[in-house]
Amino acid sequence: MKKEIVKIAVTFLIIVGVVVWGLNYIFFGAPKSKATGETINLSFTPATATVAANADFTVTILAKPSLNTVLRGYKTKVSFDKAKLNFKSIRYKVGVVSAGLGNTTAEAATVNTNGFIDIVGEDATATGYTLGTANGAELASLTFTALSTTGTTVTMTDSSFYSINSDGSLFDIWVIAAQNLDVNGGGSIGSCTSFSDDFSGTTLNADKWITWSNNNTNSVGIAGGQATLYITQGTVSNGQTIYSKTPVTGDFTVEVTLKNHSTLDNKLTSNFGLRLASVDWTQYISVFKPYNKAPGELGVAWKEGTTDKSEGVNEGIDHNTPVKVKIERIGSTFKTYYDKLDGSGYKLSKQLDNYYTGPMNYDIALDNWEPDFPQASAKFDDFKLTCAAVSTPTPIPTGRGTGNVKLNMKLKFQGITGKPAGSNSMTVSVKQKKPSDTTIIESKGIFTADDNGIWTGTVGFDMNPVPTEGTFVIYVKGPRHIQKKICDVAPTETSPGIYRCGDGKISFKAGNNELDFSKILLLSGDIYGPDKKQDGLVNSVDISFIRNNLNKTEADILAVCDINLDGKCDTQDYSLVINALLIKTDEQ
Repeated sequence: MKKEIVKIAVTFLIIVGVVVWGLNYIFFGAPKSKATGETINLSFTPATATVAANADFTVTILAKPSLNTVLRGYKTKVSFDKAKLNFKSIRYKVGVVSAGLGNTTAEAATVNTNGFIDIVGEDATATGYTLGTANGAELASLTFTALSTTGTTVTMTDSSFYSINSDGSLFDIWVIAAQNLDVNGGGSIGSCTSFSDDFSGTTLNADKWITWSNNNTNSVGIAGGQATLYITQGTVSNGQTIYSKTPVTGDFTVEVTLKNHSTLDNKLTSNFGLRLASVDWTQYISVFKPYNKAPGELGVAWKEGTTDKSEGVNEGIDHNTPVKVKIERIGSTFKTYYDKLDGSGYKLSKQLDNYYTGPMNYDIALDNWEPDFPQASAKFDDFKLTCAAVSTPTPIPTGRGTGNVKLNMKLKFQGITGKPAGSNSMTVSVKQKKPSDTTIIESKGIFTADDNGIWTGTVGFDMNPVPTEGTFVIYVKGPRHIQKKICDVAPTETSPGIYRCGDGKISFKAGNNELDFSKILLLSGDIYGPDKKQDGLVNSVDISFIRNNLNKTEADILAVCDINLDGKCDTQDYSLVINALLIKTDEQ
């Protein structure tokens, strides 16, 4: 699996390199622009579609900039639920497809296997394509077939535009605000539904799994309550994978038992394991068992930026000894575990913080690599996907904490420099936990501001007994803000937003506890997720909401959009969200 992952990563890097080379060729000799803050709105036309089962429908992707520009190149990734939609065709309407980079109608089979369309276009003419603020331009039209009447949502991500300013400089730092396409009422891509599979049937569960191989002589068998993957010997790396038919989002764990692993003539270069990967396979984490390459070793592999990394732990587990492995995702934190099935339970082998929050596929896989490329087989059993239940804490309506431990807190929020004239209260979420504990306890309270923009309020927790150790951390999140992780009773920072939590140093006592967090800035930006609630991310959804509601004064809009509480939804609020793109996610 590790080598298969590396191969995928290398392919991805080659493609990125070709894109960069091609665009540099087009803009050869043009100076780089240092301008920032301009946006391009991407949307589907129409934005919704109601379609009968097995019927075709066509949508157009519209790009509308905040600044008139001459377009030279563009790309975006359109992701869809391949269990509900089938891609049929694409027509590039601005420029032409970048050969070898953008998907075409001829690649429909590949697109439908992947569940996404790479749209990459270019205009290398002498004049380029004039993209105006008034009407924008239709980049491409897409035709899909609805496989059912079940609601689903199509998204656009990983978007970039390359254009020429009036002074001849290259402008490639647009902020992209992308809107979704709702089909038959819309629905979550990859919503999580728990299930288990003991592979007791005679064939693979086609409602849950898809098989993939780079060699059609490789195979998957179901026998004796186990899934067996088989790959042939060859002269290039081979792989066989069973992966999820639909990606999942949210908090969840996946686990499976790695039963045994064999290769022809005991050749060493093969492994098998469990993996989570983004839908475009550019981010992943896996836990795997090599075939005696390091006797007794269990490995973990992951992508860090654009670099493939791996490490191992030696637990004396040979290739015929079953071991249970698990990957857990909570927010953007991933943890891998292994269980030797000796009664000691799961042990943590790797943790990645602030890693990834998008939809992911899970898979079990077997592969081989150089120099032996051996014939190999591996058996798996007892797969389980467990979706974490999301708790809804009860708000404290009075703003005064209840419980035997009360936290009297002072806070400072980005963009609010004094006492707001109209709305001088906000509900703030406060969570606390020990670093050694996975349990996070939440309470909410109403905070009010003074003339200096310092917000005070109290939240309470029931803690019986009250712990004596001073190792707690606290998480604070405002209604239009990014969650901040805090380790100190009175933290400070030399520049707004740079405070970072190390080890927990906060202790509690029964009764009142004073916490002054007003010397650090709680950054804004997370205002509006896909379900019309905060989602822990600052992205195009937040930007689009403000941009689409500039200068509006309706109370329900101001409740979301008015970040600095000056009674307006305006460019100041917009700028605060743009700045928050540097942080992007809640601290965990």
